[in-house]
Amino acid sequence: MSLEQVLVARETVPLPGPALITPSSTVVGPPPSRAELTPREMDVLHLLTQGLTNAKIAEHLIISELTVKSHVRSIYSKLGITSRSTVTRYAIEHRLV
Repeated sequence: MSLEQVLVARETVPLPGPALITPSSTVVGPPPSRAELTPREMDVLHLLTQGLTNAKIAEHLIISELTVKSHVRSIYSKLGITSRSTVTRYAIEHRLV
């Protein structure tokens, strides 16, 4: 084939559309809004994203460490997340804090 024939043939070949596969790190569906987390969960989330331990969060909010663990577990469940670093990243990306 000549260069001209290649260019003509290329023009008739449809270009692939955008990929329909989402990256594995993205969450399917809309992200939870602030309204889906209780005000206290938002308090805990804010302190959690600052890198505070459960003990420090409990001290800051004047609640028990067991209550903090319960809030953290609830936050993880609502956001579909299983680690502190991931919840911090998620909260920042979705402007929850």
